[in-house]
Amino acid sequence: MRDLTEKELKLTPDWAVKFDFFNGELIYMSDVVGNYEGKPLYRFLDAKHNIEEVGVEGDYDLCTRLIPSKPFDITKCEFSDTAKNCNILFNAPSWVGSDLQVEISDSNGSCVDGVLIKEHAIAIAKYFKLTDDDLK
Repeated sequence: MRDLTEKELKLTPDWAVKFDFFNGELIYMSDVVGNYEGKPLYRFLDAKHNIEEVGVEGDYDLCTRLIPSKPFDITKCEFSDTAKNCNILFNAPSWVGSDLQVEISDSNGSCVDGVLIKEHAIAIAKYFKLTDDDLK
């Protein structure tokens, strides 16, 4: 069996952890996303036909090949304009959904409420190779 091409690797969904080829078709597979009647439930994507399905072990052949790590380049991440040019000071942070609401002080001492968007925080953490152990 062949490996993923550079294009296939680039188009791999973020949720996919394994892949395989069945009847010549590339199938991506997630980690367990739940269970159904006591059986593990997985997410699958038929890349050629762009058909996404959820199924249990036995309904689908399980993919066995791990997806190689995609290189991460923070310069390709787009950050919102509201997150640019701020000196950030966290005073009494609170959560808004999955985002962190903070008070942002600029260099003149003026304060505004802001939100640190979860995707931005993840991109920064990936760039600096931070893990949850680093944040303890």
